[in-house]
Amino acid sequence: MENVSIKEREISDYVKSLGYVVINNDRIILNGKEVDIYIPSINVAIEYNGLYYHNISNTEKYYHHNKSLECFRQGICLI
Repeated sequence: MENVSIKEREISDYVKSLGYVVINNDRIILNGKEVDIYIPSINVAIEYNGLYYHNISNTEKYYHHNKSLECFRQGICLI
């Protein structure tokens, strides 16, 4: 988990402490778009949207909305 924020790592570690297997920084599920934390056993993905990389000036207008729709189409609940 290189180049991951402390908060993202904390979330991932917490989910693991609950007994779930976690895939970090997956780029396969969404065909190149990154999913920060994916829990395959329950089809849940978690995005940690920090202020620097996820603000409007650093992403396209509907980036997060489109990511949510693509997860929904695949039966994945994106949090």
